[in-house]
Amino acid sequence: MNGTLEANRGENPFNDWSILHMPYVTGDFHVGDNMVDFVLEDGTRLSMAYNGYNNVSAALEWLAATGISPDKLLVAGQSAGGFAAEANVMRGALRHILGKYGDRVTVLHSETISDNVLAWFEARLNGEEPGPEHRAGWTQRMLATYGSLNRDYPNFYLYLTDYGRTEDGKTTHTLSLADSYYDTNEDGVSLATWLADAVIRGAPYDVGLGWLD
Repeated sequence: MNGTLEANRGENPFNDWSILHMPYVTGDFHVGDNMVDFVLEDGTRLSMAYNGYNNVSAALEWLAATGISPDKLLVAGQSAGGFAAEANVMRGALRHILGKYGDRVTVLHSETISDNVLAWFEARLNGEEPGPEHRAGWTQRMLATYGSLNRDYPNFYLYLTDYGRTEDGKTTHTLSLADSYYDTNEDGVSLATWLADAVIRGAPYDVGLGWLD
């Protein structure tokens, strides 16, 4: 495992933290609890078990039974954790969390500004053609979503970057579990440094807000 989960790399500021890793294995945003039958294009029938809710519940029950009471708790996710940003589901969820817990919780969100994977999925789900035009629209909607949260909530912090930008304008999908965790250099700050400053040193701040302009 790379990035935030690397226990044997000194550059990782969380290398000596205890980790409870919940793999994203049933494609249901960790809330599924159902068996669904599908008919594929060739007529083949396929049964899929969506068990994310039960998996997470079992993991949290196990954690509670250990009696561990950490001084600090970092809850982190990538990829599907931010997938719904373009449909504003993420904005609704984050507004609920920030409104309910106020300054008791700090939310840190990193995003590449032209994430090709998320833009591609949005296009396919909406029956639209993936490509530069659609990706530009996704970028605009994503920045509007997270920009509004950043303005409205003083404890919502952003790390925006164009890390990995290709000649055709695509940027890297995720950052926290790859070498990009260390190699990003937005405004002179790596993602690893940004997380360490916020979580370990208790000094959160925004990076890359120039992309909102």
